[in-house]
Amino acid sequence: MERTVREAIAWLGTLVARHPHCHFHYIFGNHDSVRPFIDRLEAFAASTPNLSCHHDLFRLNAAVFLHGDVADRKMTRAEFEAARRVWHFDRKRGRLVNRIYDLAFWLGAHRTVPRIVFPRKAVAERLLHYLDDVGHGRDSGVTDVYYGHTHVAVRGFHYEGMFFHNGGAAMRRVGFSILRATV
Repeated sequence: MERTVREAIAWLGTLVARHPHCHFHYIFGNHDSVRPFIDRLEAFAASTPNLSCHHDLFRLNAAVFLHGDVADRKMTRAEFEAARRVWHFDRKRGRLVNRIYDLAFWLGAHRTVPRIVFPRKAVAERLLHYLDDVGHGRDSGVTDVYYGHTHVAVRGFHYEGMFFHNGGAAMRRVGFSILRATV
């Protein structure tokens, strides 16, 4: 864990140092929600003028960027925070659970299950529910919503007056591309 955290911070440090005139916004995702990484990145960001960290969302003009876990189900910010606290521990899953995960991946579950669990309209409704709760929903001026986590690429899905975008997942045989945001 310590080596992974150290290398992640070093990589980010190199990126922000190479581009001192850019401001970087890091939104934690479900794989980032381990306390050692959160603590180190927040400390690093506090001493790095062009880096900011966000736990659930970041809004820039009419675009909002979300932690993808809010797409899991309709939830409020309080419900999201309670769900995330569960992951803030260094939980070891064990060899058997890792083998089962590897088998599911080999069988293609990482491609099939997300398409069933995260249909575009249902995800848009879940995200809007969250955004309404935190004051960035309907009638707030948001036009574009960017989110992660679902592993399903979405390019400009229009729903309730907003466009929804997801880059997919950088996994074998799953579509992924870096999204361009107009802000």
